[in-house]
Amino acid sequence: MVNIDNVTGFNAANYDVTFNPAVLQVSNVTSGLISGTIIPVDMWSVITPGTLRVILNVPGISGVSGSGYLSQIRFRVIGWAGNTSQINLVNGVLSDNSANQILANWVGDTVNVYAQIPTPAPTLTPTPSATPAPTLIPTPTPSPAPTPSPAPTPTLTLTPTPRPTSTVMPAPTPTPNPTATPAPTLTSTPAPTPAPTLTSPGGGGAGGGGGGGQMPSMTPGPTPTLPAMPTATATAGVTATPAGGPIISVTPTPVPVHLSVSTSTPLDLSGVIDEHGVTQNQLAITCADIGAEMEIYQGATALTVDGDALRAISVRRVDVAPAPPADYQIIGLAYDFGPTGATFNPPMTLTLQYDPALCPEGMAEEDLVIAYYDAQAGKWVQIECAVDTASHTVTAQVSHLNLFAVLGKAAPASSVSGVNELLVGGIIAGVIVIGAGAYFLVRRKKSTQSS
Repeated sequence: MVNIDNVTGFNAANYDVTFNPAVLQVSNVTSGLISGTIIPVDMWSVITPGTLRVILNVPGISGVSGSGYLSQIRFRVIGWAGNTSQINLVNGVLSDNSANQILANWVGDTVNVYAQIPTPAPTLTPTPSATPAPTLIPTPTPSPAPTPSPAPTPTLTLTPTPRPTSTVMPAPTPTPNPTATPAPTLTSTPAPTPAPTLTSPGGGGAGGGGGGGQMPSMTPGPTPTLPAMPTATATAGVTATPAGGPIISVTPTPVPVHLSVSTSTPLDLSGVIDEHGVTQNQLAITCADIGAEMEIYQGATALTVDGDALRAISVRRVDVAPAPPADYQIIGLAYDFGPTGATFNPPMTLTLQYDPALCPEGMAEEDLVIAYYDAQAGKWVQIECAVDTASHTVTAQVSHLNLFAVLGKAAPASSVSGVNELLVGGIIAGVIVIGAGAYFLVRRKKSTQSS
C-alpha cells in the first residue's frame, strides 16, 4: 500500500517501484483512496524485471486533499527462506490540479522471507561421563518411521512505517504442505560446559527438506526514518514456497498495460509505442462506455495511413451509419475507430458487446458478425469472428481501424404475410365481381321497363 499524508490539491501521479524479481512478483495494482475519493490507476506495468511503473489520474479538475493511499500493490513471494527484497519508490512525481509539481519524499521498505519450522522438542539421551554437564550435538539420522512435519512457511514481514497515519495490509497466511522429515537421533558428547546447549542442524541441509531444531529467530528489516512528507510502504500477498533450496532467478510473466479510452477523449499512446510504431508492451485497451475492448500484442507495429507511428486512438459513436447489406441489420450502433486506416501488424483483437434485446425475434445470436465499412467500395465487409452468447460479445482479428458494427441476419419473412396478401386480393376480386353483377342486373331491369 503506497501511503500519502497531508497532500493538498492532488490531481495526478506517476512512480516506479523497484524490487528483487527473484523474491517478489507483482500480481495486481488496484486503486487508491484519499479522504474518501477513489484514486484510479490509469496504467501499471512491469517495464523491466524488478521495476513496476504506476500512473494515476484523478477525474475532474478540482483535485483531492487529505491523507490516504495512492494505490495497493500486491506481490507474490517466489523466493526462498532467507531471501530479502528491498521495495523502493523511485522516479515519483506528484502534481496538483494546476499541473504544478507537489514536492514529496518517497520512502520504500524492506521485505524479509523467513522459514518457520515447528517441530517437537527432541528427546535427549545423554551418555554417562565424568562431566556432570555435557554439551549435546545432535546428529541427523534417518529414522525407519519418518514423522510428517509441515513444510516451512515463508512469512512476509514488512517494516512498518512509524507514522500514526500509516496503514499496513496484513498478508494472508499460507497453508503449509506436509512433508515427511526424518526424526533426528541426538548423541551426546562430553564437554566441560556447565549447561547443556542444543545446536540445531537448521533447515534445508543434506537431510533434505529441513530437520529438527529450535525455531530460528525472526529479525525484522531496518526501520526507515521518515520525514514529514508523503511516505510509502508496500503490502504483498504471500504464496507458500519450500524453503532451504538455492536462490533461483525468476523472469516475471509479461503483464499487459491496461489503458482506457472513451468516446469523448482520445487515448494517448506516445508512452507505449516508440517512434517506429512498435508497441513496447502488450496493450489491453477498454472503452467502457460502448463495451469495446482492444488487445494489441507486444512488438506489434502500429502505423497511421501515412506510415507514421500511431500516437493516439479515438472511438466515436455513429448514430446514422451506412445501410447494411440486404437481409442484415445493425445491432445497436456503429462505432468509428480512428484514425481511419491505421494498421496493426500482426492484427489486433477487437471485441464488441451487443445487447441481445435488440436482436429481432428469429435472429440467432450465434450468427452475429463484426463488419467494417469499405468507403471506397461503398459496402460492409464481414470479418471472421467468434460469438460468446454468455457474455454477449463478438470478437475478431482486425488489421486496421475503421467504422465497425455488429450485424445480424434478419429472420426470413413469415408465410402469414403471404396468406394475408392472398386474402386481401380475394376480397378485392370478390367486390369487383359483385359490383359487375349488380351493374348488369340494373341495366337488364331498365331494359325490361323500356320494353
